[in-house]
Amino acid sequence: MHDPYVLRIPFAYPEATLMERPPFRPSYPLGYGDKKRTKKYYWHDAAFDLIHETHDGRHTFISVLEVAVNASEASLPAKSLCGDVHQLYLLSGKVAFQPSDGAGPPLVLEDEQYALLYAPAQQCGRIVFGKGPHLLVGIAVERQWQKRQPIQGFQRPRTCKASPSYVLDPVTRMTIAGLLSLPAKEGLSLDHAIDGFAVQLHDLHRAQINVPATAPIQLVTTVDQHHTLVDAIKLGVRQEIEAQRYPLVDRLAANLNRSRQLLHSRFRESTAQSIKSYIVEQVMQEALRLLREAKLPAAAVAYRLGYSEQTSFNHQFKKYYGMSPSEARGSTK
Repeated sequence: MHDPYVLRIPFAYPEATLMERPPFRPSYPLGYGDKKRTKKYYWHDAAFDLIHETHDGRHTFISVLEVAVNASEASLPAKSLCGDVHQLYLLSGKVAFQPSDGAGPPLVLEDEQYALLYAPAQQCGRIVFGKGPHLLVGIAVERQWQKRQPIQGFQRPRTCKASPSYVLDPVTRMTIAGLLSLPAKEGLSLDHAIDGFAVQLHDLHRAQINVPATAPIQLVTTVDQHHTLVDAIKLGVRQEIEAQRYPLVDRLAANLNRSRQLLHSRFRESTAQSIKSYIVEQVMQEALRLLREAKLPAAAVAYRLGYSEQTSFNHQFKKYYGMSPSEARGSTK
C-alpha cells in the first residue's frame, strides 16, 4: 500500500532516542516473515517508552503503538501523508487524536473502544496518551478498495472526520488478536491472510456505522452478550487452528481480556459444552480433513495442529475416533 502517516517524535522530544531492542515486552509483536515490509521502532524518553511496529501490505497498512507513559501525558506529533481512512482500535488505555489548525474536532478513545478517522493528505496533529500503559492498533486500507466497500460519510471529506466511538465487542477484539498473531508468512500468503482480516473488520465497521440515525435503538440482552462472547471464542479457536497453533483457553482469555472462569461459564451456559471439548472437536475435525483431503502424514498433521509430540496427537486422535491416524487415512467412513 503506502505509509499513511509518520510520527515526528524528535520534534516534540529532542532527547528521545531510538533503541535497538524494545524497552518492554510487547503484547502483540508482529511476527510476520516479510522483514522488508515489517518495521519495528523502539523509542525511549524520560516521559515515555514506545514500541511502534508497522506492516506495509498489498492493500493494507497495519500499525501497532504500545506506549508506557511515565509523565502526566505524552503528546506525539503526527502527519498524515496521503489522505486515508484509519480504523483505530484501543485495546487498553486512553488516547486523543487532535488535528491542528482547527481541521476537525478531536477524537477520544477510552479503554476498549474503536472508531474511524479520516485525515486528509499533509494533515498535522497530535496523538496524546495519558499516564500509564496503552495499546493502539491502526489499520488503513487502500483507497480503491474503500471505494468498492464504501462506508457512509467517509468518501474523502475535505477536513478531518471521525466516527463516534464504539465499544470493542468480543468478536472485533478477537479478530484484531488474530490479525496481530499471524504466524511468520511471506509474500502473497501473508497479503491474503491480512486482507481476510481486513475484510472482516471492515464489514464489522459497516454494520455498525451504516445504521441510519433514525433506526430504533435495540437493547442488548444478557443472552445477546453471551452469544457474542461465544461467537468470539469460536472465532478464536478457528484462528488458532489456521495459525497452526493448538488453541489454549489461557490464550483465548488473554486475547479477549476476560478471565478463564468467565469464558468457561458463558460457553457452557450457551452451548451445554465445555470449551476444551469444543477445542478437541474442532482440532480433530481439522486433523481428519488434513489426513484424508490433503493426504498429509500423521507427523505433518500433528505439527500443523500445534502438537509438541506426535504421540500426543496419535493418542488423542484414537481416543476421539476409535482408530489411529494411519487407519483413518485409508478409511472413508
